[in-house]
Amino acid sequence: MLAATLEARRAIGTCYVFDPTSDIALPEGACELRWSPITGCEDHDVAESMAYALAVSARPGSLSSEAQHWVDQCRALFSPILQAAA
Repeated sequence: MLAATLEARRAIGTCYVFDPTSDIALPEGACELRWSPITGCEDHDVAESMAYALAVSARPGSLSSEAQHWVDQCRALFSPILQAAA
C-alpha cells in the first residue's frame, strides 16, 4: 500500500509511515512516525486516560458489565505504571 500511494501522498504534503516493528525500509521522502503510550503520563489524569484507552482497545465495541470490570481493574493497576514510566 505504501508503494502504491507514496507519490500521490507526497504531492499533497508530508508522508508519515508508522511501522512499530521496523519491518520495512523507510522509502525516500517518507518520515517515520513514532508514538509512545507514556507521553504526558507524568500527569495522573493522562496516565489514567491512557490506561483506559489501552484496555478498551483490546476489545473494541460495547463492553459487557464483566468486561467493564476488567477494564476498570486494568486502569487502576496500569495507570500508576504508566505514570512511573513517564
